[in-house]
Amino acid sequence: MKTKARLGNSLKKFMATMPLDTISVINITKDCKVNRQTFYYHFRNIYDLLTWVFLNEEIEKPSNNELEEAIFIVLRYVKHNEAMIENTLASAAKDLVREFLFNYLYNVCLNYIDKKDPFEKLTLNERKLLARVYGAGIASSIISWIEGEYLFPEHEFVMNLVTFFNDFPLDAKNYKGHGYA
Repeated sequence: MKTKARLGNSLKKFMATMPLDTISVINITKDCKVNRQTFYYHFRNIYDLLTWVFLNEEIEKPSNNELEEAIFIVLRYVKHNEAMIENTLASAAKDLVREFLFNYLYNVCLNYIDKKDPFEKLTLNERKLLARVYGAGIASSIISWIEGEYLFPEHEFVMNLVTFFNDFPLDAKNYKGHGYA
């Protein structure tokens, strides 16, 4: 296993039991049996390593570009990595979770919108804009749900999100050029 991956796995292991702000470079280098210079050759600090971890995490793709399936996949990922996610949300690196979820959901939403607009009534820029709105809104809602702001059970939470967003791309096509007011 490559050094960066070993360091990342070590960080994830520590985050399962310790707050991010208490994990030191020494903890990680001892665990990986490398010296501190090796760590600093690859990363500036713990937050830089955590950024690398999130940039290299992979979440499975939904099989049919369905929003519902994608949200359940994200929630499964969150459950599987609960300590790391909650630890990151409780740290100064909170935005890494939002960015990570947004990047995944933006691509899912773009594919979902393409599927909903097979005749391309929306331009590519309009589809990208809608995907940003969807991705950011869903990512933010998932984080709020993780933090306990919404008290819905998981399935009801997902169904609410899907219902709220389901017809929006079609709405945008219907109102294109007419405004929403």
